Amino acid sequence: MEVVKLNIPNYWVKHIEAWKTTGLSQAKYCREHQLKPHQFSYYKCQYIKQKKLDSAQVSGFIQLPSPGNLVTNSLSPALCLHLSEQQSIEGITSDNIHLVKPLLRYLS
Repeated sequence: MEVVKLNIPNYWVKHIEAWKTTGLSQAKYCREHQLKPHQFSYYKCQYIKQKKLDSAQVSGFIQLPSPGNLVTNSLSPALCLHLSEQQSIEGITSDNIHLVKPLLRYLS
């Protein structure tokens, strides 16, 4: 598995991690540290994406929403992904439709 790393300057990582411990709003933290709010927001989004990528790369799995009290029909086909030459998703039903969007988002 190829490791994906986003280019987040250490300067911003330190500010994001410091901000998380302060309890301040982003705007107030930016004012107090003379940061541009739009840059802070951009790098915070990149930081969150990197944390999700790191989590998926370590486990090899992605987290999908819990189906709750799902009652499945044993006659309905299972959700199948074929990720070889021609990509396809089969067996989408009302029981598993909630899984399709996160899978597609992750694969895109």
